[in-house]
Amino acid sequence: MNYLGISIAEVVDNINKKWYLPAIQRPYVWGNRYEAEQHICCLFDSIVRRYPIGSIIVWETTNHIPYRPFMFEYKEHCHEDNVNEDLWSNNKYLVYDGQQRLQTIYSCLKAKFNDRWLVFNCDTDVKDINDNGFRFVCDPDNLGPTEVLMNTVYEIDAKSDLRGILRERLGCVELPSVIEDNIDLLWLIFHESTVKSLACFTIDTANEDEVNTVFRRLNTGGVPLSKADLLFSKIKDCHPEIENDILSFCEDIYDKLGLGFTQYDILSILHLLVKGRVRIDDQKATDDDIAQISACWKNLKNPISDFFTFYLQNHLHISNMEIIPHSFPVYVLICYYFSLYQHGYNYKDITEDDLRGIDKFFILSELLDWGLQSYADNFAKIILSKRDKAFPIEELYQFVESTGKRPVNLQASNFEASVWFSLKILMPQRHLTFDNKKGRRLSPEIDHIFPVHLKGGSSSEKYQDHVNVVWNMQPVIGEINLLKRNFHPLDFFTNKVKRNGEYIDGKSYYPDYDYMPSLDSDIWSNPDIFVEWRKNKMQQFLSSKYGLQLQLLPSEIIDKAFAITDILVSNNKSLSYCDTLKRVAYYLDKNEINDSTPQESVVKIISNDVINGYKPI
Repeated sequence: MNYLGISIAEVVDNINKKWYLPAIQRPYVWGNRYEAEQHICCLFDSIVRRYPIGSIIVWETTNHIPYRPFMFEYKEHCHEDNVNEDLWSNNKYLVYDGQQRLQTIYSCLKAKFNDRWLVFNCDTDVKDINDNGFRFVCDPDNLGPTEVLMNTVYEIDAKSDLRGILRERLGCVELPSVIEDNIDLLWLIFHESTVKSLACFTIDTANEDEVNTVFRRLNTGGVPLSKADLLFSKIKDCHPEIENDILSFCEDIYDKLGLGFTQYDILSILHLLVKGRVRIDDQKATDDDIAQISACWKNLKNPISDFFTFYLQNHLHISNMEIIPHSFPVYVLICYYFSLYQHGYNYKDITEDDLRGIDKFFILSELLDWGLQSYADNFAKIILSKRDKAFPIEELYQFVESTGKRPVNLQASNFEASVWFSLKILMPQRHLTFDNKKGRRLSPEIDHIFPVHLKGGSSSEKYQDHVNVVWNMQPVIGEINLLKRNFHPLDFFTNKVKRNGEYIDGKSYYPDYDYMPSLDSDIWSNPDIFVEWRKNKMQQFLSSKYGLQLQLLPSEIIDKAFAITDILVSNNKSLSYCDTLKRVAYYLDKNEINDSTPQESVVKIISNDVINGYKPI
């Protein structure tokens, strides 16, 4: 390999004029990673401090090779297609290593990055290693007085133009020396060719196979190539358009349904269908496997679309994949939809019984952590071996039971551990509204009906533990959370809460909540009573809707337990409501007490429990 240093200005000038990306390159991934903007600001900070930022590897060739341009402006869920085949034999430089850095630099200097602009504060002390002057903004017209857009820095024709912008904004003739120094630095780094920020290596061969071998062995800087990336590169040797086709399909799913599914998810499903294993191993993929994967992809589009449209969106009203804890059960269900199509059926042929079986599998898999690779492999094997359209819920259940590696019975704690998914299952008609603001983690709007920090009430750790559970939560619109805040829910829903001196019409939001006692019920007087009551209602729904049971006592015993406990606690203030409720329900179930047992006898039994230690429920 030959080596030469190259400046940022030369890099940007070469992109999409001489330099392109070979089709076997994976898509751009830096923009999708957590805290992407912080990483990019760090990259540019390294550039202006003249720190080394790695190398790039290019290959000049006129071979007939599919390639694509860099994106002008990076946008999430977007990609560039390969150029027309009649251009594949043109002379070009193909970038085999360095795509992530080059695409980042190119978009930030030429356009925008995910609809945001990179700016630099010219008042930054670049001698201070802790002072990073870069940040992203949403509005290019709302900058700090000493900030400049980096695409403006790159596009201006002279340093004097940049000085003029800052002089006008600051209202001065002479700029502070630190600003003058930074203007000189920006011009030197991003306009002149004397500072060689990157090391560029060129591959000396005309053999495409040798170049592809170099590519697959590369693991320098940036984000390492995964086994899925390497398998994609092998597939694209024979089918250069397949990844772009899959990416376009994923973008279409996202645009229509708002559900994020990646090319790596689809490749895992294809691998599961062809190789019988969800875990990808590019080394074991034969030419025949690659041909089958390509053929299988053509038959997989409709099953995936049906699953997302008619099951996730229309049936469960899931609008964000973040709600689903584990992806392997999704892969398995898509295999079932694929099997339907292979046998001449589609989603319209799924019966109510089968749909209930699918629901059971989905809920149990997600809440009981059936997302093991070995489970996914065996689940798919069972499904694909079927010759009819019935969903084999009993066989899948029996498989898990036979392994003994995962539980098969739901507990209340399973719901409490996966709040978003549990709320969606318990209230499928409600939408979880997510905050998609740039630079923030996704988080749905959820109300603690009894606030964790109750205004004018208890803030003890015991109280917080009792109310910070899924049984006390409700998906809501953001407006409700802003109004309700930390007030007692009964005060809010009965219009006793003021804002700006006026009473809020909280009662109008009462229909936006599920599993709620009437507003004149005594249940509101005690958060523990409320949580237990609502938990019972949710469990009844789980049984009627999905045919799933928690390991609980019968509802008639629970109802009797509530009635007896209400009387006991009102007459015996020293008794804990939750503990008393559990004890009463236990003895009712054992027929040791009933609703006619004298109060003093029940209190004595419970008091003995306290002295001797509780019996297990």
